[in-house]
Amino acid sequence: MFFVIPMALSAIILALCYGLGDFELIHMVNTAFYWGLISLTIGTFLHIIQTGFFRLFTSGFKQLKRRTRSAERVDRRLKEDRELQSWKRGVSDKSRVMFLGIGIGLILSAFGGVLML
Repeated sequence: MFFVIPMALSAIILALCYGLGDFELIHMVNTAFYWGLISLTIGTFLHIIQTGFFRLFTSGFKQLKRRTRSAERVDRRLKEDRELQSWKRGVSDKSRVMFLGIGIGLILSAFGGVLML
């Protein structure tokens, strides 16, 4: 259900680009596929970050860096702020869904364009 809006947005973007420019169908298919692939890559990267796959890697670099006590206090307060954490999680979830939905929509429209050739 969440993918319906991004896929509709990608269809509208493609229709506007096709209607406003002097695009041939093959250029439209290539453009849709490339942008869809980029969008899917960004959405997948956001999903991987959200699962915590890189957490061990980044924590190792944080241990190498010297920090002041005040910086540690600020970090601890930011981690304890439930409102901020839920807002960040919500933005991350919505952006991941949008990128994945737009990517899937563009890839599907590219495959539809290939069938029209």
